[in-house]
Amino acid sequence: MIDGKPTVAMTGDRSRDVSETLIFDPTSGLLLRRAITTRTPVGNLAEQLDYSDYKDVAGVKLPFTILRKTWEVNDTLKVVDVKPNAQIDDARFAQPKG
Repeated sequence: MIDGKPTVAMTGDRSRDVSETLIFDPTSGLLLRRAITTRTPVGNLAEQLDYSDYKDVAGVKLPFTILRKTWEVNDTLKVVDVKPNAQIDDARFAQPKG
């Protein structure tokens, strides 16, 4: 349950030391939460990402709010604008001089 609503979860191991759980809204199929646990010699490190405020962008639903919680940081990422297939000048990818 997330926010009092039923969810569907899938759990798996990405590697020997990292497991991940993906939690979906069963009605929309949208990803609501991604929880990652990394096992270390001194204990488990947890990371959680919550996705919300989905909007349609060129026919694809994208989360415009992402809450990230780790063992050391709590962030809220807010997407302001998405431009699919935007043209980017190749100069932006040039290696810095100096």
